[in-house]
Amino acid sequence: MLCRERLLRRRGLALALVAWGILWLALPRVAETAPVGSGRTADEAGGGLVSTPEARDAAVVRERLRELGLSAADAEAVLARLSPEERAELAARAPELGVGGDVAAPLLAVAIIVGLLVILFLELIGRRVVSRPPTP
Repeated sequence: MLCRERLLRRRGLALALVAWGILWLALPRVAETAPVGSGRTADEAGGGLVSTPEARDAAVVRERLRELGLSAADAEAVLARLSPEERAELAARAPELGVGGDVAAPLLAVAIIVGLLVILFLELIGRRVVSRPPTP
């Protein structure tokens, strides 16, 4: 008997799982609803308040680059190379901005491919890996 069938046979557990799923979908997602920057942020260079969208985008990108370890001069050099559209896109995606990248994704992809190759090899040599229903 499948594990799923054993778990779902218990009515209370099945109802709890469904209720948890509905609650999870009904709650607002904080990361998606939180604004990238407030209407007026402190400008590091001038010390005043920023009111234009371009200046807000630059301030958000500058702050994120500083959090990632760039010096003030390097952050300004990066901002100088970007167009206003690129700055707006980068400010909107600032939480995704990272230095190196995710190591787990390529490792997971390789593990999945190796697993599929092992299953294919075992199926080709006649070993049953994937269960099949009995034929009448």
